[in-house]
Amino acid sequence: MGSETHDLAVAFAVTTGSGMATLLGAMVVFIPSFYKPHILGVCLALAAGVMLYVSFIEIFFKGLTEFELYFDQERGVNRSAITVDDYTPPSEAYFATTATFFGGIVITWFLDRLIHYLYANYGEEARQRRQQEKQQQQQRGRQQEVYELKQGLIERQYTDESSLAPEGGMHARRLDVLERRMGDARQDLLNMQAQAHHTRALAQPDDSPRRPLRSSTDDGDASDDYGALDDAGSGSRGRDSGVLRGEEQRAGSVLLQSGDGSDGPDSVHGSADGAGGGDDESAAGDGGHGHANTGKTGKELLVMALITGTAIALHNFPEGLATFVATAKDPAVGAPIAIAIAIHNIPEGICVAVPIFFATKNKWRAFLFGTLSGMAEPVAGAVGWGIFAASGSDFDSLIYAFLFSLVSGMMVYISLRELLPTARSYDPRDNYVTLCTFLGMTVMAASLMLFQA
Repeated sequence: MGSETHDLAVAFAVTTGSGMATLLGAMVVFIPSFYKPHILGVCLALAAGVMLYVSFIEIFFKGLTEFELYFDQERGVNRSAITVDDYTPPSEAYFATTATFFGGIVITWFLDRLIHYLYANYGEEARQRRQQEKQQQQQRGRQQEVYELKQGLIERQYTDESSLAPEGGMHARRLDVLERRMGDARQDLLNMQAQAHHTRALAQPDDSPRRPLRSSTDDGDASDDYGALDDAGSGSRGRDSGVLRGEEQRAGSVLLQSGDGSDGPDSVHGSADGAGGGDDESAAGDGGHGHANTGKTGKELLVMALITGTAIALHNFPEGLATFVATAKDPAVGAPIAIAIAIHNIPEGICVAVPIFFATKNKWRAFLFGTLSGMAEPVAGAVGWGIFAASGSDFDSLIYAFLFSLVSGMMVYISLRELLPTARSYDPRDNYVTLCTFLGMTVMAASLMLFQA
């Protein structure tokens, strides 16, 4: 009993060590020369090559083998009594493996959509969007109030000048001027509304926090609008001039209260420019480069890292079980398996840590999540230990079959949908992405060759 417990403890230690090799890959974020955008493209291309190769060459066929074993057991086939030449694999195994492979792709697609939905509706982006909508609603209310004040001011001036001006050409000219001013006030409101709509279109939710909208007191917009009101009321005379000046000051105070720069056409443009400036800074921040139209935003990189980490964790779970079971049964067999798994866990740690670092600019957070992606293996080892301790038996081959086949589809989806497109966004001319993808395949092939030794 003591010997068996010792063997299980050794198997768990070996499984934990192979899983924690992702820590070595995650440590890449602490390398000083790493802070360059093309490094992200290189790492993602390497990871894509690793994941594509291991999915098509290794994991898919592991699932197929487990399905064959399951269907043979169901049919009562004794493999040990049949030669290789006489053995015919069950056709159901290949069909089941293929269906489960594409099922993994569909599951990952839904997972992708779910993570995007949760991030968009419950994350920081959603909070910023709600705050922006509130500011825009306040902006529209202030614009309407300014328009109504201008309208009332001009109509009062029109009434006063109509009663004081003599009949004839001078009155007609003044009437024409006042009518034009009223039309200009209406046009001002239309322009403000159109430009506010344009600003909202430019300010669709993205990952970078926008600059505060520019204050009207900083760019002189408030004083310009106040001057326009003052010009509109300059013809006032008599006892009503004081009332008109009070109306002007009220309008001016409304404009000056517009701390978000949403008071008029110029200010709306100013806010749009400010928002654009924020995008430039964000673009420069994401990956340390100033190309606003290249690469992915912080949110997209973070979502990609979450999906990748989830798939890698699911992939590492059956690997952890396989390592634990093999080592518990025969350490001489389990040790090479653990070494090979540890080698190809290193780039897996990279492909989780790198996007998180470029999305959050936090080295320790990236290192932590990159390391945690390999924790599924010690968890699987603990589960296997519990099963062995309770019953002395292994998992059913059907469970392994589903896990391996699902994970192969998930990793192919991630590589083609997330890793390679993101890598190419940092290398539009394909100077290194394709080469690094094949290099990743080579690294994975070299690690898998250790299984055959």
